[in-house]
Order: sequence, then structure tokens, then C-alpha cells
Amino acid sequence: MKAHAIDHTTPKAPKIKRAPNLVTRDSNTKKTKSTPSAIKIVGANGQISLGKAYAGKSVEISKPDENTIVIKTGQFIPDNERWLYEGDNMARLDAAIKWAKNTPRKDNFEELFAAFKKWSDEND
Repeated sequence: MKAHAIDHTTPKAPKIKRAPNLVTRDSNTKKTKSTPSAIKIVGANGQISLGKAYAGKSVEISKPDENTIVIKTGQFIPDNERWLYEGDNMARLDAAIKWAKNTPRKDNFEELFAAFKKWSDEND
């Protein structure tokens, strides 16, 4: 009976191409820069980790086509605050705040109470 040798060596991992560098354009300086891209594995629950540098930051995730996902960091406007940035609403709000800061407050509690009492008496 012939003895067969058992190969106890660790199999070699397949060669994986290194991810290419990404070329981006800085919107502030208008300069292009090259940054290495990263390859991440999507877990069974559909999540990836971006790393501690992105912890607590807001990100926009878009999918321009079937095989592309774009993740951008930024500050985003909640839907219920979007009206502030439409038309001249921001300028109107700034004017109202300026008026409130520059206009002395008038203590007219008695006047308001009397008007409320009169209205209340008339509507009973």
C-alpha cells in the first residue's frame, strides 16, 4: 500500500488588481488631485463601512447607473426647512430678525389681556 503525501501548505491567494487612483477636482481650488480608491466588501446585511473618518457625517448616496454608486459628504437641508431657501424667503427672514433685534420690546400685557377679555365676553 502506497502512502500519499498530504500538502499542508496554505493555498496561494489569487492575485487581485490594485484599485486605480481616482482623479477628482477640488471645487474650491479648482485643482485636480489623485486619491487612491478603496475596495470594500458589502456584508450579508447590505452594509459597508466607510471608516472612522466619516463617523457621524451626513452622506448623499446616488446611483447614476446599475453598476455605479456615488457617495458624497455634505450638509443637507431637511424637507421641512427647504422653504427657507426658496425665492426671497431667506432675505425676508433676515430682515425680520434684524427688525426684532433693533426694535425695543413693548410690555403691553394689560392691553392684550383687556382685548382678550373683551373678545371673550363678546363670544360667550
